[in-house]
Amino acid sequence: MEQTAPAPQSGIETEPPARPRGAFLLLGGLLIFCFFCAFFRVSDVDVGYHIRTGEHILARHGIPAVNTFSYTVPNEPWYLQQALPATFFSWLHRIGGVPALSTFKAFLATLAMLLVWCAARNAAGKNSIWPFWLVTIAVLITRVRFYERPDLLTSALFALAIVLDQRFGKNRRWQLIFLPLFMAMWANMHAGYIYGFVLLAVFAGVEWLEFFFPKLRAVGEPPAPRPPFKQLLTRPLSILLSVIAALVSVQLISPNGWKVLTVPFTQFLSPFWKSIIIELFPPTWADSKLLFLWMGALVLLQVLTWRHFRLRYFVITVAFGYFACSSQRSLTVFVIASAAHAAYMLSKLRRVNFALLPRLSRPLLPVSWAALLAFVIVPDQTYQFGLGLYHPYYPTEIFQFVKREVPPQNLFNDMRFGGPMLWKLYPDFKPFVDGRGDAYTEEFWKTEYLPAVEGKESWAETFQKYHVTGALLSIPAPNKIPRLARTLFEHPDWALVAFNDETLLFLKKTDANRAVIERHAFKQLWPGNWDLGQINTTNLPGMVAEAARAFELHPGDYAHAIAARCAMVAGNFDDASDLFAFLVERPGTSESFWRDYAFCLYQSQRYAKAERVLAQMIEKKLAVGFAYYLQHFIALQNQNPAGAKAFLTKAIAAEPDNRAYREAWQRFQQASTSGESTPSRVINKT
Repeated sequence: MEQTAPAPQSGIETEPPARPRGAFLLLGGLLIFCFFCAFFRVSDVDVGYHIRTGEHILARHGIPAVNTFSYTVPNEPWYLQQALPATFFSWLHRIGGVPALSTFKAFLATLAMLLVWCAARNAAGKNSIWPFWLVTIAVLITRVRFYERPDLLTSALFALAIVLDQRFGKNRRWQLIFLPLFMAMWANMHAGYIYGFVLLAVFAGVEWLEFFFPKLRAVGEPPAPRPPFKQLLTRPLSILLSVIAALVSVQLISPNGWKVLTVPFTQFLSPFWKSIIIELFPPTWADSKLLFLWMGALVLLQVLTWRHFRLRYFVITVAFGYFACSSQRSLTVFVIASAAHAAYMLSKLRRVNFALLPRLSRPLLPVSWAALLAFVIVPDQTYQFGLGLYHPYYPTEIFQFVKREVPPQNLFNDMRFGGPMLWKLYPDFKPFVDGRGDAYTEEFWKTEYLPAVEGKESWAETFQKYHVTGALLSIPAPNKIPRLARTLFEHPDWALVAFNDETLLFLKKTDANRAVIERHAFKQLWPGNWDLGQINTTNLPGMVAEAARAFELHPGDYAHAIAARCAMVAGNFDDASDLFAFLVERPGTSESFWRDYAFCLYQSQRYAKAERVLAQMIEKKLAVGFAYYLQHFIALQNQNPAGAKAFLTKAIAAEPDNRAYREAWQRFQQASTSGESTPSRVINKT
């Protein structure tokens, strides 16, 4: 009997088929991981104007056609494209508040990542473990764009478009009927519809290239028959029908008609907007390390798997990689678009002595997810895990103060507070400007907002033109007070009436504001001055009173620092040490806080705790000389002259030129020579 020759070994790594139950559990774990990665506080300033827009529509005022919400340019055309999702978000907020918003956001982000997993699985094979790892990395990269706004909806629709094309790309009914309807819906959701059309154009272009250059179709794969030429016309016709459907639907729904579809072009192609809007900035290594590592890995994989080149995946990755390198806004769609490419290339890797990898990967995945959640996601202070509002963008106590104390008037605001004001203070306080770039002209930004917020000489003219009698300004970082804020604090016609670590509220001294200024003006304290040494026994009463008001409004870092210093100057060392205990736990805390904390503990005779704090200072290399210096006093109090001498020697070694340490050494030597009772005598003299 003739024997059949065995099939040649391809050398390609294969994986054992996964058990259905195990695969299902693994997918469940991945989705839980994705959900928790997206479950963080509202951390985007534009959420507010989407909520306000939806409230406007739910109140049956219709879709706004002009900049209805601002007092500066209320009649400027506003090409609103996000009316439908904004209405949904507002309805969701109305029935469930911020928890409903954040929970839905997390579910929507999880759905988007599930679709990415499906696309990667279709590319790599049903039993491949790689889609799980790729989505794990993808969610870490893209979570910076997981916001409660229509932008996230675009991410989900983009991923869905890829999966649907994998399934129905050759189906004429899908191409000529359902795809145009899909794009018409997307065009009424978000300006990111343009990504969808770019994707469709790439699909069509690849088909034409593969028709005329069949060798590019799938290098290393069995040859496929060339499709009939008329089949190439299906995708271009589908794109044409999709464009028509989008134009017609937008024309029927939006009061500004087809013009709303021009927004992505005016935003992406404008040098001015690209220089102002942060999400249009190109990504940098400092803030997008994982993105660049992902790109580098794709290049490396393409080199390693060049024998299995797939034109379709390659062109999609390159096209959206270009967008991602051009603007941060395109980061998510690039990762989504390239995930299938990465999965395909990983599935083609040759075996390189890691036969156990497929088996080890499955138990490693849950461990990795748990570790990432515990050590990366939950401790993240920028995207704070859980429910609520990100405080630097949503200073709730300042907003409550405004609603409670400040009469309605025109406030000038830093752009970051425009959306939050629309959400929390409208209609009594309309914003000067907000994040709706398409609702304000470039000229307004160049001649009105930017010169004023930068504190240029024309700020007073702008304030007078728009009858501005209040200013809500941001503090980018401690000791980085904007020029306008310094100008207003020093101006005799303005007063600081409320502040926290990230926000300043100034009011002009008008008749309407007289009462609130008399009750709440800060004349000595403000976050622009961290020189706590200015607090002394002479000005202590006034400082204490203002510190108490600042602490009551918001017990932040600055309020704690002022209150602690006041308590220390007043001799209330127990209270001061408790306040300093809060400060030293803050990230990037000042060395001076550690010094004062240890000093207050010593003065309140809490020697054991003081020693632990001083040991931490030495370990962290914070004021090491002072730490040894204070330890020598504690040793004296504990009747340990030898230990005191050793600590003082180390203090002088750390700071040889410190006069106080040298004088303490001389006193110590004199006391030892004369046989005095060292502890109390030396301490009293010091």
